[in-house]
Amino acid sequence: RDLGVQLRGLLVDGHIEYRAGIWQGQRNGGIAADPAAVPPTLAVQGGRNFFRTAARVQINIFDPETGYFYGGTYLGAKKILSVGGSYDFQSDYKAYSADGFLDMPLGPGVITGQVDYSHWDGGGYLPLAKQWAVQGEAGYTFLPIAVAPIVRVEHLHVDATPAVTQNRYAGGLAYWCYGHNSNLKFFYTRISEDGAQHGANQFNLQWQIFYY
Repeated sequence: RDLGVQLRGLLVDGHIEYRAGIWQGQRNGGIAADPAAVPPTLAVQGGRNFFRTAARVQINIFDPETGYFYGGTYLGAKKILSVGGSYDFQSDYKAYSADGFLDMPLGPGVITGQVDYSHWDGGGYLPLAKQWAVQGEAGYTFLPIAVAPIVRVEHLHVDATPAVTQNRYAGGLAYWCYGHNSNLKFFYTRISEDGAQHGANQFNLQWQIFYY
């Protein structure tokens, strides 16, 4: 991970959150020191290019999300509707994203959904082709039995020669046996890519335990 520093703040009783930080990012190659410097030195100095910089703003329409990490779902304890956006850059590399999130009590449970759009462009600074991705996910948690069916769709487009387009379709179940302290998730994902001879199947089983 990059070394850096981040500033986070909450405004309007937590309904507006901002995060901004700088990190080491990609350092340019070292350069020989000036032998005419006083005192003279032949040491190699590291790259002095500017840091990687990123910022994010989120607006919470109903209840605020005040934790450092987003909850994903609050299992009926909060009413969340938020929109957010971020920007990340260093030299002529840049990335930006926008997202919306819903987690709302409904009937005997909670409906949860999100949509995200992200765009990356390495420019001439990083070996990263220009590309974008969009994801949509929705689920419903039946609180009396703590079970949530979830579906997810993802699309990735890479501007390469030839262009690369990949789609992922996923579905599964989450069992919130002890909420966020202990839960079990199972997902099946079908992956297809334009030009590939065949697609791929992915199975994921995850058991999460949190102790504090």
